[in-house]
Amino acid sequence: MAVKLCFSGARPAILKAATILELVKSDSHTCEDILEENEGSEVMQENPLGTYRGQLDRLDVQIVDLISQRLAICEKVARFKKAEGIPMMQPDRVDIVKQRAADKARAHGVDERFIKELYTLMIEEACRLEDAIIESHPEEPAEREAS
Repeated sequence: MAVKLCFSGARPAILKAATILELVKSDSHTCEDILEENEGSEVMQENPLGTYRGQLDRLDVQIVDLISQRLAICEKVARFKKAEGIPMMQPDRVDIVKQRAADKARAHGVDERFIKELYTLMIEEACRLEDAIIESHPEEPAEREAS
């Protein structure tokens, strides 16, 4: 007998009744705990699409976190450039970053064109932030737009 216990994103945790009774008795498990503990189990494999979607959901969170960290560093770079009078656009650096990403993509079997396009978007956002910071007055902190 399988029962849907909880949802995390688009992924239902499907567990056997005995497992549910044990969890109810302990009252110490969150949905995420249950999903992580049972991810590779035979029961979770009854719905592999849900498992895959859960994995993608967790990766998406990590990707957004990393992009946010990258942009925070770009803000620091912009403040440094402003303080030192360094021009915002550094075409050689942009080319190096894109090529390094393309090389890494190739090594991992990822389409280089896709990665270069992705980096083009990220670099455009970084340039927008740098422009806003470099052109701002000291009393006007530049902020990221909420998207």
